[in-house]
Amino acid sequence: KDSTKNATSRSAVKRQAKLVAEGALTGRNSATYAYLLQTVSNCIPPSLSRGNIAFGLYHKACDQEGVIDENVIKAMRSIGGYEEDNNDDGTSAPPVSNGPIFDNFLQTELGAGVSSALEKGRSLRQDRNYKLRRHLDWDGSY
Repeated sequence: KDSTKNATSRSAVKRQAKLVAEGALTGRNSATYAYLLQTVSNCIPPSLSRGNIAFGLYHKACDQEGVIDENVIKAMRSIGGYEEDNNDDGTSAPPVSNGPIFDNFLQTELGAGVSSALEKGRSLRQDRNYKLRRHLDWDGSY
């Protein structure tokens, strides 16, 4: 069976909502991955390892968990040294190098800015669980 379908089925959502209501489970959301990416950016110097770790977390958040949002993209762009949201044409290389493969990925996928990366992610359904697992600013759980 398709694991994505099982994870987002109605019974799975009900089960998770019950666990969250009981306080037994908080679940991973976009804030979790944004904080992890910020930690990687702050604690690991620019290197091939930092690029690999960041790519793994980004892939997990977007493709597997489906919780892409503006904060995750901004955290990922900051690893490459991009400013907050300079809407480039996507042709300039990242200011901070974390290995050629990571730099190429960052330039092609996120180099054109946050808004274009969000649109690309929405078309690929990388935000399918965003509303289910989003972090609300008024919620003081973090």
